[in-house]
Amino acid sequence: MKRYKIVLFLFLIASAAILSCSKLLDVTPQEVLLKEDYLGKDKLDARAALFGVLSQMQDISTQYIVLGELRGDLMDVTSEAVDELRQINQHNVSNNNSYADIGNYYSIINNCNFALKGIDTVAYDNGLLAVFATIMRVRTWAYLQVAINYGSVPYINNPIESSADLDKEYPLLT
Repeated sequence: MKRYKIVLFLFLIASAAILSCSKLLDVTPQEVLLKEDYLGKDKLDARAALFGVLSQMQDISTQYIVLGELRGDLMDVTSEAVDELRQINQHNVSNNNSYADIGNYYSIINNCNFALKGIDTVAYDNGLLAVFATIMRVRTWAYLQVAINYGSVPYINNPIESSADLDKEYPLLT
């Protein structure tokens, strides 16, 4: 019985010590990326931004191929094709067609704008010029795809950081 009381007493003291530590509850999450930390101060962060943009290009590869091929004259859909593909083939696309989602292209454009704004090309003896130029090429390609597929595109060369940025007037490119 005496041993039971000692164990219970130690358990109560340990739980009181753990619960009384206020630092235990003050946890800063490590997976949150703040705006000022988007690009760090070294070459690896610039390359990581480039690889992130290139990864987004891989994500839209199916959409890019479908939009390009089904709009052409040499392809046709079969009777087993889904309705979204049939809509693209007939040039009568609804608003909820996942293949015609313009948001994927604007996500690439906006991430390119963030990277281009954050990369310091003068640092590292102009060692980041190739990364900067590659990100700029990807942004140009994304603008070209939006213009080809949708007719016109608002030209945005600064990152969209809030909904207030969406209310601004941007020039339309055709």
